[in-house]
Amino acid sequence: MDIEHENYRAFVAAQIARLGGAERRDAFLELAEMPVEVLPLLIEAYWHTHDAEARTALIRLVGQFRREESVRFLCQALDDIHDPAWMAALDALVDLGTPRVVRELRDVVAMLNPDDGRLEWVRLAMEQLMQSLSAARKDA
Repeated sequence: MDIEHENYRAFVAAQIARLGGAERRDAFLELAEMPVEVLPLLIEAYWHTHDAEARTALIRLVGQFRREESVRFLCQALDDIHDPAWMAALDALVDLGTPRVVRELRDVVAMLNPDDGRLEWVRLAMEQLMQSLSAARKDA
C-alpha cells in the first residue's frame, strides 16, 4: 500500500496513538513490521507526542530502521528530557555506527553544557564508535 494512501496513514496514526496506552507492546510490534517509508511519519509523530513512553518507543522504532537519514532526528532526540528517550536515541546512533554519527556526536558534545549529565554518555558512545570504525577499517 502506498505510504500516501489515506488508509495507510490512518493505520500508522492509530498504531502510534496506541503507543501511549495499555496496548503499547502490540502497537510497537505492528509499527516495527512496517516498511521504511513509514520513517517520516514516526519522526513527525515524535514531535507531536507528549507521552514520554510513546516518544521513547518512537525513537526505538526509528532506530530499528538503521537509516542514515535518521541521524539528525536521533541527535535532536538527545535533547529529550526523559532519560530513557535520549538514551534510546544514543543507543540507536551507536547501533547505526557510521562516520556521520561520529561527526554529529562531536557537534552535540560541543553544544552540551559541561555539567550536563548526558555529556559523559555521549563521549563514551563516540569513543566506542570510533574504536569500532577503526577496527572495521583494519579488518577491511
